[in-house]
Amino acid sequence: MAVHTSSGETIRATAVNISSGGMLLHVGQPSQFCVDQEVTVEVELPDDPGKPFSGWGVAGIVRIEGSRFGIHLQAGTFVPGTPI
Repeated sequence: MAVHTSSGETIRATAVNISSGGMLLHVGQPSQFCVDQEVTVEVELPDDPGKPFSGWGVAGIVRIEGSRFGIHLQAGTFVPGTPI
């Protein structure tokens, strides 16, 4: 998964928990994000090796805990079988 900031920075992250409206993400170092910051996320889930589930979304950061941060997905598209 990749998280893109408005300044053009791309940070690799791993999903710790996924819900219907957001995700808890983990990054390698303590987060440089701030609450209410808007980011774009790219997601690829290998639900079927021949047809990955991928997409993108605009999200707002709602919680920060060291190297983990929570995002609330605001808009996006998720399309089975379309790699990012």
